Amino acid sequence: MNIPRVDQPERYTGLFIYDFGDHVSVGYTAEEIDVLTRSELHKSGSAYQIYRVTDSGAMELRGIDSVRVGAQEAMLFQFHDPADAAAAFDDLVRLAHSDPLPTPVHAERATAESMTPPQVIALIYSIYGADALGRWLQGVGFGAGEEVSVGADRLVDYRQAVAAPDESVELAAHFDYRSRSPAEILATVHRAVQR
Repeated sequence: MNIPRVDQPERYTGLFIYDFGDHVSVGYTAEEIDVLTRSELHKSGSAYQIYRVTDSGAMELRGIDSVRVGAQEAMLFQFHDPADAAAAFDDLVRLAHSDPLPTPVHAERATAESMTPPQVIALIYSIYGADALGRWLQGVGFGAGEEVSVGADRLVDYRQAVAAPDESVELAAHFDYRSRSPAEILATVHRAVQR
């Protein structure tokens, strides 16, 4: 597979490459890969995540399961004291603004009476962003909560326990990697570099 050359390859860490068979395009989001794999015209392609970029600019890839591309999971930080949860949520938002995340995250703070402890900060993200998010949390020193758990099953538990969060915020990634509309994605498949 011939990966197209890109400027600032480190910007592409966490994004995806799609091998259409006759050409390769780099720089898709997980949501955009989901559009391609559901498209009748392009569903036979192969998707790879740019897992890491070396100092020399070489991209390390991992193949992905197209069935799970759009899947999400959650990291839950649980507290007994509502004030502790609110302070930790504010701290997390502050950290994300001063040192942007490597992957987009939807963050919520909620009371979940059926969970113990009942005060919850939920970080919801693409399953393919989990490793990068974990490294970021460790790097900024965020380790709040009396209990911490991770996984797709935890997202299910959280959504069943919480009707509406007390607070929610979209935390952007290092670069603006908002997904494009399906029409735009399909109209630009010929481009070697997507962003």
